[in-house]
Amino acid sequence: MGWLTDLMRESPALDVARERLALAQEKYDAVYAENDILKRQLADAEADMAALKSRLAELEGKPPGALEPVEEDILKLLGQGDGRELTVSQIATHLGINKTKADYHVVKLCDDDYLGFPLIMGGGEPEIYVQQRGREYLVKNDLI
Repeated sequence: MGWLTDLMRESPALDVARERLALAQEKYDAVYAENDILKRQLADAEADMAALKSRLAELEGKPPGALEPVEEDILKLLGQGDGRELTVSQIATHLGINKTKADYHVVKLCDDDYLGFPLIMGGGEPEIYVQQRGREYLVKNDLI
């Protein structure tokens, strides 16, 4: 087996394979380092964005995390004591606003976990309900 090892040590194909492996390792290391840099930049950007959102809320005269009045109205409507669930169309009708506007605010509240809707839906519009975060907002802001 010694002659085979000697042959492989001197093989040009093996030298090419070593070079390619070294090049692949260099590329991997560069991508790994770039990934670390991008992760740090993303964390910095997210921190900056949070600070800017807080500053914007300050400038608008709203406490950080405050909802728009129409969003508070939606929460109050759904947060009434009877465990009410309504569709977006019903919410729009109750509040006297355009369905598109109601849909926009309901989706925003759902994305922020104030509202929810069943994952299993029948043929019609899903009925929206208040989640724990929405109830907490109503209670802490003395809206119910």
